[in-house]
Amino acid sequence: DKIGAVSNTVKEHPTEYDAFTKQGIMTTCPDLKCIADFTKIPYDSLKGTVDRVTSMAGKGNDKDFHHRAGLVDMSQGQYYVIKAVPSVHHTMGGVRINEKAQALTADGKLIPGLWAAGEVTGVTHGTNRLGGNAYTDIIVFGRIAGKAAAEAAK
Repeated sequence: DKIGAVSNTVKEHPTEYDAFTKQGIMTTCPDLKCIADFTKIPYDSLKGTVDRVTSMAGKGNDKDFHHRAGLVDMSQGQYYVIKAVPSVHHTMGGVRINEKAQALTADGKLIPGLWAAGEVTGVTHGTNRLGGNAYTDIIVFGRIAGKAAAEAAK
């Protein structure tokens, strides 16, 4: 709830919250025992992790991950728990391109006959990007790359 009060995730995404709960991959728990039962994480391991995070709560105290906003005391629920697996959300690096979608070497020289667009490319957003920008990459640079490659093939 403390993190949720900052992000308003459940309030801002009620459709996903309802769907994930109905699918059985998300639940709301009042305590750590409920989380352990739902996730099949051994209670003692979960409690140890939560205790460690809580001991580092506050800005500048995170010795493990150096979270820039600081960790939050997680010792008290309510908890929103979702079963998830790691996956690639958006790549932030790859083939360097210029504004014409032409592929570049590491030192910025053109690679003749090679164009790139979408998530295979890098440096268009720096080290972070706003959600949804992959669509712009795909559409804008895809069109530029496709047009240039077709023209070169004539």
